[in-house]
Amino acid sequence: MCSYASYSRYGGTAYNTKRIEELKAGVQLSRKKLTPEILRNTTMHVLSNGFYTENSYEIGESLKNAERYNKAADEIETFK
Repeated sequence: MCSYASYSRYGGTAYNTKRIEELKAGVQLSRKKLTPEILRNTTMHVLSNGFYTENSYEIGESLKNAERYNKAADEIETFK
């Protein structure tokens, strides 16, 4: 997973985008206020601050582990 700047178009992604910003893994952009300059500046900000990449990586690893646990639980259920 890489750090990113994002805006959301749908309800579920709005929550995810806000949460990613709260976790300092990305920056939420306003679609109504988005300009090429804002997009460029935000992208440069995210790319020049390593903590976004580090936090995104940690979230990605957490999601991979959660997926493994779900698969393991499914396998256990198969043996019942």
